[in-house]
Amino acid sequence: MTLNISLIAILINLLSYLILSFDLAFFIFTISKTILIILRPLMLYIFSMKVISGKKVKVIFLILLSDVVPSIIFFDSIYNLKYVEIILNYLY
Repeated sequence: MTLNISLIAILINLLSYLILSFDLAFFIFTISKTILIILRPLMLYIFSMKVISGKKVKVIFLILLSDVVPSIIFFDSIYNLKYVEIILNYLY
């Protein structure tokens, strides 16, 4: 289910970049990424509670580590590349 929603978001973003201006399409892209970051962990939690009923804390911890934290870290990859550039400049 989460994969289907992600694919739909990719399709919507692609169409918006093809049809609309860059600024408007980038806004739609940012909004859809934010919705996915909020929606995916909730869907994973609900599905996990159907499969694993007794270990709530472990499921929440697993979802946080495997989905939420990477999504937030890589939310704005251009912003992260700025820090990589700073580190590379420091090393050379």
